[in-house]
Amino acid sequence: MENAANNQNQETQPPRHLVARLLGLGVLLGLTHYWLARHLDIHLFKIFEEEPLFSVLIPWVFALGEFLGGEKFKGGVLERLRKVVSGLVHPAVLAILGLAFLLFGSVYSSVTVSPEGALLPAQVSLHRQNEAVAEHNTRSLEQSTDVVRFGRWINPFGRTFLVEVPGYQAYSLELYPWVGAQIRIDRDLRLAPSVLVRVPLGPSHQLLSGGKLQLLSTNGSMLGEQLLADNRASALFGRSVTFEARLLAEWEHDLRATGANEGAVSKGYLTWRHPQLTAVKGIDPGMTLRAQFVAASGATQLWVNFQVPSAPLIDVLLPETSH
Repeated sequence: MENAANNQNQETQPPRHLVARLLGLGVLLGLTHYWLARHLDIHLFKIFEEEPLFSVLIPWVFALGEFLGGEKFKGGVLERLRKVVSGLVHPAVLAILGLAFLLFGSVYSSVTVSPEGALLPAQVSLHRQNEAVAEHNTRSLEQSTDVVRFGRWINPFGRTFLVEVPGYQAYSLELYPWVGAQIRIDRDLRLAPSVLVRVPLGPSHQLLSGGKLQLLSTNGSMLGEQLLADNRASALFGRSVTFEARLLAEWEHDLRATGANEGAVSKGYLTWRHPQLTAVKGIDPGMTLRAQFVAASGATQLWVNFQVPSAPLIDVLLPETSH
């Protein structure tokens, strides 16, 4: 009888160092909450966001300490809950949970992209260098309040990724565990050059209807293409830009230099003046690209290879004799 009483007293006695254990559990829960919110956008405990951490934990620790060690909650559901919580604050359980959190947090991280100042709507992609951009690697930014998040498995020493947004140069970043990366488009990304491709005034203008202007990389991959019509002989690849008066004056001068009559000059100028915009990714200074005009029959009529300079707009007039 005396042994049974002693065993019962031991069961109702609070565990040793209860407050320290509860404090450790609370800190682990808080860290888990902040990690999940930062990397997975999962908010488990709103109270951790609304109140300072320790102003919540300290009164909670002592209240729960009384609950775990008190007599008034014996029996029923609360008694079973008391045993569950007692198990959670066992040193071995806390150690396992802490180790699991440490291991998982060391191999998983995230990239958050916000669109302040961006050209919207925009498609944001995140991938490794020389890796094809799959659909699951792309997110859409439709409004200035949108935020996109990419979760990625990495190693404890970090891993390199590329962020690509149409109209901007590719951005390389080192993604590390725990801290992740936060990208603001207007602050971290640089505007990419836009490429204006024009079909010269001449025989090729007779083939505009149903033809295409294409922009390709040197390995033959298509960056973008634009379908043409009778009254349109140009295409803009990249982002929208305003044509300077100096550029427009150069077009008019070059058209007159061909010896064309006034009507042909006016028509040729208008076919270049309002190009259709095609958003593309992957235009960076120093690259070598290929621009070409393909007729409706599928035959490539004009083409030229060119190197992309560090300028907001690259004006490419296809030569009548391609080279």
